[in-house]
Amino acid sequence: ISSFGAAVTMGSFRAAVAFFAADGESDVERSKLICIMYYIITNEEKTAQEVAQKILSLSSADEAKMKEDFINASIAIKLALNAFRLKDKKDKSNKKTASDKGEGDK
Repeated sequence: ISSFGAAVTMGSFRAAVAFFAADGESDVERSKLICIMYYIITNEEKTAQEVAQKILSLSSADEAKMKEDFINASIAIKLALNAFRLKDKKDKSNKKTASDKGEGDK
């Protein structure tokens, strides 16, 4: 998600959306990020290809507003991801460390 802002800055909003909507060879499913950002903005569920098609057909004025909304949504997603500690699905234990319990801060 952090690379979305860089893709917009270094290229263009339309190019970044097209790149993230494509199912390329990557460990990360970038197309899901586009769908999530669009859902945050519009509260509508669409496929990545539908989102890309909609954005590519926007007028310049509408594109500028949508670009700002997508940047803000990407920031919100990044902040939300930083707020939680993700665990490996294979790790079924519920062991808490001293830092999880707040004991490491003393």
